[in-house]
Amino acid sequence: MDPVQPVAEDQAQLNTNHSFELIKQQLEEFKGRIQQLEQENMQLRQSASAQPIPSTSSSTLLLESNVSATLLEVQQQIMNLRQTPVSHEGSLMTYEGKTSWEDYAGHLDIVSAANGWSVERKGQKLASALRGPALGVVLAMVPPEDRMNFICLSTVLKLRFGQEHLSLKWQSELQSKEQRPSESLADFALDIERIVRLATPNWPEQCRDEVALHAFLRGLRDQGAKKILSCYAPRTLQDALTRAQLMEGQSYSKKELSISEPECWGCNEKGHIRSKCPHGKKTSVRVNVVESESEN
Repeated sequence: MDPVQPVAEDQAQLNTNHSFELIKQQLEEFKGRIQQLEQENMQLRQSASAQPIPSTSSSTLLLESNVSATLLEVQQQIMNLRQTPVSHEGSLMTYEGKTSWEDYAGHLDIVSAANGWSVERKGQKLASALRGPALGVVLAMVPPEDRMNFICLSTVLKLRFGQEHLSLKWQSELQSKEQRPSESLADFALDIERIVRLATPNWPEQCRDEVALHAFLRGLRDQGAKKILSCYAPRTLQDALTRAQLMEGQSYSKKELSISEPECWGCNEKGHIRSKCPHGKKTSVRVNVVESESEN
């Protein structure tokens, strides 16, 4: 690994944080100017209404127009600052349509919020991240003038690669889901959570976790662990997973102990070998007697 790379990454992160701080500081200054201008505008209106002098009415209108123009200028500067990209943006993964659109949309929302993208910028980034089948669907179904429009892109991709309309299919798969022989408990629980999200797209999180817990207990391969966990009555999937992993570790340690425990072939007792058998003399005499009888 290049030793310079972590230093460069740290420097890029420092530059990013510095850019955010500068933008934040400028926004605060603009907000202060806006409040000051609004207060001056309010004072001018109050003085004009209290003392309607014809000679000052024109100057009041002129000041109001200047204040309004300044407000528009400041608001435009704030908008430009919000749309200014930072020096080091978080990277967006490419999308080919091999995973569900809901999962990728969540990743897109996180990266977009972290980088401060506008809706227009979000659509541009999404369009540039499409690959393979996902790009083919967009090229075939979206007009050229809308291929960087986030609403159009997300609608088409959700229709083609989304899983919400297949909730019945995933509910059926959840009912028949069982732990595979080579599948670890952690991988099994993770797969259960994935299927539950697809099978219950609009359910509350608490209901989802309850469904995932029952599916996990129902699909466990170890029947003994399944019965013991049912007696513990875990409340969440994570609780059930932790208990199952502890039980699995204990069962493995017992198996290793039983395999490594020696057994004497002379007296058929466990815990020692033939050369250290406490009944060695008796056993050897018995063996000699048996051998002599067999010779006769």
